[in-house]
Amino acid sequence: MQLMQAIASSVEATFLAYLQPAEAYGVYPPTSGEDYREPDAAALRFLAVAQEAAAELPWCVDLTACLADNNAMFVDGIHLNEEGNAALTRSIIADLDSRGLLIGSADARER
Repeated sequence: MQLMQAIASSVEATFLAYLQPAEAYGVYPPTSGEDYREPDAAALRFLAVAQEAAAELPWCVDLTACLADNNAMFVDGIHLNEEGNAALTRSIIADLDSRGLLIGSADARER
């Protein structure tokens, strides 16, 4: 991701990376089902490292908590349903707007 950010920066483009929520990791309690399996140690370590990176890098946004512990927004252990995708989209739009990256946002009009 750092390479992608550097390339975008070299052409004066904005690069953003979003760490998305997954039911079995972070604050989402797992649902039961035949396809569910406990996250392994490597996956949990990846989440911890990714969250640390998101906290330190201004172009990396941690959205893992954006669904407020709402398991009902997942189809399975990873994929969001329509309501979950809408909530995630609202979070991304709010972030883009706060950065003035949306046409019509106050910061974009000042540029």
